[in-house]
Amino acid sequence: MNNKNILDELQSNGNSLMPSDRLDPATIESSLSGVKRKSYKGIKTACVSLAVVCITAIGVGVSSSRYTLPVKTENTNVSSYNEIYEIVHSIKKANEESFLDKLSNNFTFGKVYYDSVQIQDFVTNDVSDTKTYGVSESATPEYSETNIQVKGVDEADIVKTDGKYIYSVNSKIIYISQANNGNPLKVSEIVCEKPVLDIYIHENKLVVFTRSYIDNENDDKKTNAKGFISDVEGGCYEHSYSLPTATKVCIYDLSDIKKPVQVSELIQSGSYLSTRKIDNVVYITTNYGIYDYEAINKRRPETYCPVYGEENSFSCVEAENIYVAETVEDIEYVVVSSIDLNNPKDFSDICSVMGSGSEVYSSVDNLYVASYCYSEDNSDSTEIMRFSLNGTDIAENGSLKADGNLLNQFSMDEYNGFFRVVTENFNFGTTLYVFDSELKLVGKSEGVASDENVKSVRFDGDVAYFVTFRQTDPLFTVDLSDPTSPKILSELKIPGFSEYLHPFGDGLLLGFGVEADPDTGIPNGLKLTMFDTSDKTNVTEITTRIFADNSSNSAAEFDHKAIFIDEEKGIIGIPYSNYEYGADSNNSYYAFFKYDTATKEFVLCNDILLSSGRTYNSSSSYKYNYINAKGSNYARGLYIGDYFYIVEPNIISVINYNTFELKSELNLEKSTVIERSSVIELPTELSTEPITEPNTEPITEPITEPYTELITEPSTEPSTEPTTEAITKSSTVQN
Repeated sequence: MNNKNILDELQSNGNSLMPSDRLDPATIESSLSGVKRKSYKGIKTACVSLAVVCITAIGVGVSSSRYTLPVKTENTNVSSYNEIYEIVHSIKKANEESFLDKLSNNFTFGKVYYDSVQIQDFVTNDVSDTKTYGVSESATPEYSETNIQVKGVDEADIVKTDGKYIYSVNSKIIYISQANNGNPLKVSEIVCEKPVLDIYIHENKLVVFTRSYIDNENDDKKTNAKGFISDVEGGCYEHSYSLPTATKVCIYDLSDIKKPVQVSELIQSGSYLSTRKIDNVVYITTNYGIYDYEAINKRRPETYCPVYGEENSFSCVEAENIYVAETVEDIEYVVVSSIDLNNPKDFSDICSVMGSGSEVYSSVDNLYVASYCYSEDNSDSTEIMRFSLNGTDIAENGSLKADGNLLNQFSMDEYNGFFRVVTENFNFGTTLYVFDSELKLVGKSEGVASDENVKSVRFDGDVAYFVTFRQTDPLFTVDLSDPTSPKILSELKIPGFSEYLHPFGDGLLLGFGVEADPDTGIPNGLKLTMFDTSDKTNVTEITTRIFADNSSNSAAEFDHKAIFIDEEKGIIGIPYSNYEYGADSNNSYYAFFKYDTATKEFVLCNDILLSSGRTYNSSSSYKYNYINAKGSNYARGLYIGDYFYIVEPNIISVINYNTFELKSELNLEKSTVIERSSVIELPTELSTEPITEPNTEPITEPITEPYTELITEPSTEPSTEPTTEAITKSSTVQN
């Protein structure tokens, strides 16, 4: 039964439809009796489980058993595409039949996509530690890096620096600016075909991630793609809007910083989930779902398996590198690949597991992908896949399933061969699990704060911290020195909650989050809190600074890369916005705080009004509303030498890192510099009001330094030609 038949039957019969006998588990088991199997349980368990769930949901009365969680699960690789097709075909058949049965009983089926591609909005929830580096042989000054979770495991972001240049994203444009000791100059820009998602810098290489699609259509149907059989009229996909989503990786050589040269363009199936970089190797994780069932053709593995390669030259992920979980309910894959940046002409390795992912954590040895499993009886669980990393080599390396859901990537951690994870189940509370190197459960602490939500988690060696919230903020400290017996050492309750936790040197833990009324739990504004963790059995609050009102919000609440932390100098930088009733837009600021170890207080150093919250007169044309690929305004902070740079999509503001005085701004779009002054009388008492900068007349000074613009021309129609060629043009700003 195809998609059109399903919809026609639904429209003609409406609520008179009755549950199909074909969903009976015995019927499905019988229909699979001739299927060739290895020892894995994927196809049988997937269909029987799905049938049981669907029939129970529509009231037929078949009971289903549940795992006793947590459990270690097994993913089994297959030996041929035929085996994968049989699994895909069974899932397709079960989903088509259950679609009718669910809708006939007024149930909403949440994951049905017909003749369309699933567009996923996503936020990368990543956090990192600011690191400084000494002066190199080339006299590169000290500079900060992206705030990351694990030392030695870099995370992609929309702003990067190598200590000499600043690389920043504005939708489809990547600006490259020379820091120039506090006098930044734009030297070149790259215009991409699609909005840029994230970037890396590695030596003289720039790595760029964008959305893409995979088009297997070609006039020559015998050679339309490497390794594909093209025997279907119209190619692989009939309509352009049915093209599967993909992630594109473009790599540029920056040997001549004014003229970046694209040296590689690689594509893999699936929407962008997350990436990591360890030394010279980048690991890319994507979610690939197949929802256009009409396109599936047994003779063409590319119609039901993930692919990778260059545009118009794709290969299927090898069958022996595709793994099947014990239970599979949708035609979805997690795809993990590696690229050697020293030789980036092709993917180095790639493998896939049938399933989906939502959070990614990586140590230097293993990458973990977690996915949520929701159920109608509130018995939600999390499945976590593990991939071992050894240079460019990637291998599936086990999986597990645990009760509850993860908050974000910080809910996972690997330390001394043990994998630790914190999950939340509103009915049963917060649980901390410890698994050994074989992913077998060895210890747990469960049932904590059963009626509260987890707001933040941070592991720090043998200690774990997590915050839960209902009306107050309990900060729990857990001793993990004995992995088999985790012990809660202390519980500190204060108003509000921390949404991000950051070890701040010996005996200190920084918390950033929201202040709240202790009686009602209603938010009162943003706050910074410093905790004394020198005595793990008696963690205490040292000080709290509320710096914005209850209409404020910050990107740092959900994206750890947005917060800047310099532990050595005690500096914290946070972008935030205030909503003013009746105003055209929010007022956006970047606040600098210094933690004074002598007074044990947070001192406000400056509060810079950002361009997204500033409106000049019409002659200046200085109102901006920048939206980056992740769907929000952004501001990132970094320092190089004696200067701090606040980077927005089209503006770089320069601040003296010693006095915190605003020095100047570089307009990246116009290549002009505005000299500014912000000598401010700082308040002596705590205030929730943002500091407003003085009204100074901008002085525009054109930059005479020529810059190069590298453009990848966008196409309005799906192209069958590679788009690796770039058009370069030089332009000199005239006085």
